[in-house]
Amino acid sequence: MPTPNTQIGNLNKAAGGGISINASNGTVNDGVSNRGSVYGVRYIKDDSTSTLQNIDSASLKNWFAEYVGLIGNFNKPIDDNTNISWGAYNNSGLLGVKLIAKNETPVKYSTNNNASLTVTPICGDVTGTSIYKIDNNVINAGGSYTFGSLNGGGSGQNPQTFTFSITNVSNGITFSLRFTPGYDGGGAYITGTSTSGNAGNIYPFDWTTSDHTVNSLPSYFFLGRPGNRPYGSSYN
Repeated sequence: MPTPNTQIGNLNKAAGGGISINASNGTVNDGVSNRGSVYGVRYIKDDSTSTLQNIDSASLKNWFAEYVGLIGNFNKPIDDNTNISWGAYNNSGLLGVKLIAKNETPVKYSTNNNASLTVTPICGDVTGTSIYKIDNNVINAGGSYTFGSLNGGGSGQNPQTFTFSITNVSNGITFSLRFTPGYDGGGAYITGTSTSGNAGNIYPFDWTTSDHTVNSLPSYFFLGRPGNRPYGSSYN
């Protein structure tokens, strides 16, 4: 599974040294750390364009309007194709998370309540010093926050489902997801919201073992709806 480049995601003329299609080389992939690359941002959600090619400014703008949009500080709508400039992309971009789940370990009466979700903000960190918030918990660049002591269900109990938010403090970009933990070998999953994924869709976590009380495989989510790279554990 690829790891999205954490430095790509926020287009900022001051921090990125200018905004362009792709300022350093002709191949776009998850390893390109070009902070001013519009294609680099697009590649996080859409890998159909891995090499630079002719693309008209309206088509590129319309992709941003649909897949970044107001949630990602891109304010030019699809029906406005006049005066398209690099300035329209300034301070816009993507924000994402890497998620790892653990199920509650089984015990008589299901009282362990030790399911968890670890949230690591990714993308949008153009300087390596960005500050994020997971709900109201402040996280420095590269850090994580774990929601622990969760009731995963069992013994007829309802699992402790909750909604959490992710915010890039530097530009105010934010989105939310809904998490449902699991019990023992059962399933844990994310539910899409109006700001990330397809609203109401279920995105299950995957494990490499039948023991779901250990770390799951990572799942990736970004603001807005997915492009041709699926969200969750199927991100590729």
